[in-house]
Amino acid sequence: MKTPRISPLEEVMSLLGDNKDMKKMFKDMEKLQKDVEALKKLAASFKIKY
Repeated sequence: MKTPRISPLEEVMSLLGDNKDMKKMFKDMEKLQKDVEALKKLAASFKIKY
C-alpha cells in the first residue's frame, strides 16, 4: 500500500488551515513557485544562464 505523498507546504497549510491570511500567503507562494518553474523552463529553451 502506497502512502499518499504530502508536500511540506501542504503539511504546513493544513496546520495553519484556520488562518485565512496565512492560507492566502501560501497560495500566493505556491503560484509564484509555479511561475518561477515556468520561467526556468522558458529560459532553458533559450539556453539562458541565470
